[in-house]
Amino acid sequence: MKLQLARDAKLWFTLDLQGAKFMKRKHRGLMKNSRVFVYFLLFFFVLVSALPAEPVLPHLFSDHMVIQRETEIRIWGWADPGENISVSLGAGSGPAITGPDGRWRVTLPAMRAGGPFTLTVQGRKTIVFRDVMLGEVWIASGQSNMTYALSGATGAEKEIPNAIYPRIRFFTVPKKIAVEPQSDILAATWEVCSPETVKSFSAVSYFFARDLYKALSVPVGIILSAWPGTAGEEWTDLESLRREPILRPIVERWEVSAADVKSYAAHATEFSMEFDDFELLRDVSDPRGGFCRAREGDARRRELVTDQG
Repeated sequence: MKLQLARDAKLWFTLDLQGAKFMKRKHRGLMKNSRVFVYFLLFFFVLVSALPAEPVLPHLFSDHMVIQRETEIRIWGWADPGENISVSLGAGSGPAITGPDGRWRVTLPAMRAGGPFTLTVQGRKTIVFRDVMLGEVWIASGQSNMTYALSGATGAEKEIPNAIYPRIRFFTVPKKIAVEPQSDILAATWEVCSPETVKSFSAVSYFFARDLYKALSVPVGIILSAWPGTAGEEWTDLESLRREPILRPIVERWEVSAADVKSYAAHATEFSMEFDDFELLRDVSDPRGGFCRAREGDARRRELVTDQG
């Protein structure tokens, strides 16, 4: 994650400014000269930017994952433009060259159900995912009826202790609101079905996976992407909604809301930077906090020479 951020100068520097703010609050006595700290950040940024970045894969990839059997296997991610990538899974392997946009993709031949396998992605550095299975992968989507936990289902007290199925795996997509399609999801990992992991997982998804496993005797992976109280149009792409005249008002309301969200995000970032600047300029030695008191000789805050209270 650190190396991924290092490729994005703007995001990396913003995060470190926030870190500078935290360090300043925690160690005010050591931050008399903020310029030294800023120069250090700039030097460290240049140093890290010069280091080769390792390949990065979406958070959907992790140990214990299940990949769909008997169909082409697509592995994708990001790396430095021009970086050579090689991927291997079981007996299959394939190369890729990262494009100018920093994206790469490798397609491996279909494989039969089985495992565990090791998925290896090698660039300038190597990433290894262990205990990977090939089997049936299903997406469980919907509202509260789909997210209802097994612990609250009828017969849970008998079912949970017996839910020992190491070839059944669960992945829960973290909830995140976005106004545009995302290239990745928030951090999450695949979990092996056990009495401990299944109790808080979707009851409907668990029973479906259990019965499917018993019927087919192959690994089963369930990707739970559900959100209680969501409307059907929130799961539908915009182009499909625009094609139906009766649904166009929904799109128009969404476009207004999306503009508000983007505007809020821009203003929030601007305010955060201005607040950090103010924090660095105020007199931290003042026992009253130094609010609205300019440092001597600071023309930028000359109009704020007023004690608080």
